[in-house]
Amino acid sequence: MRLEEVHWERIDETYIYESVNLNVLCAAIDQRPRNSSLTAGVRVSIVTYFHDLAKGSGFLNAVRIKGLIPVLI
Repeated sequence: MRLEEVHWERIDETYIYESVNLNVLCAAIDQRPRNSSLTAGVRVSIVTYFHDLAKGSGFLNAVRIKGLIPVLI
């Protein structure tokens, strides 16, 4: 699978944080329904994972208040 370095870094963070190995993480992503390649599925999963973390931590609301991102999400 070919991914940009930033995606590999986020994958590393995800499987360390979730206490699973890379194979388990990729297998879980591969089992999700999608209309695209595994690589695209991994990218979407990474963005979704970190978005949900940011949303749950209140980070997104904090940066909106400071005007750093628009209220689109």
